[in-house]
Amino acid sequence: MGELKPEIVAVAQDIELDRADWWRVGLTRTVLAGLWMTTEQATRVSIRGDVCEILGISVADGDVDSAVLQLINDGLVFESPTGELTMGEQARDLFDRDLEAVLEVEEQAFQDFSIILGHAGLGLDERETWGVHQFLGA
Repeated sequence: MGELKPEIVAVAQDIELDRADWWRVGLTRTVLAGLWMTTEQATRVSIRGDVCEILGISVADGDVDSAVLQLINDGLVFESPTGELTMGEQARDLFDRDLEAVLEVEEQAFQDFSIILGHAGLGLDERETWGVHQFLGA
């Protein structure tokens, strides 16, 4: 049986992710997360910083601006004449539903993990072991 080189797999993954428009979708969701989490007036400039902080990477200003513009065009975010950005009610509902779905997936993953850990017979506490490797906070 043949084996694919990792470089070929990586290229195929990149092509499929690009086809799924994952960067644009992920970035617009991250902008919404930044608006949802902020306790201060949000502007395009402040959201750029928030997005970079949330993702832990540098993101081009133009990419963030495009995501903000897409959200404005979709009626999910509103920009005042002074440049203040706010989430519309529809965006809050969408974000809350997405967050709830993520937490449900995380809980199901924990349940599956607990079963596997139990079968391993190592006597480890499921919550403590899960918490060591947990990516999302509950």
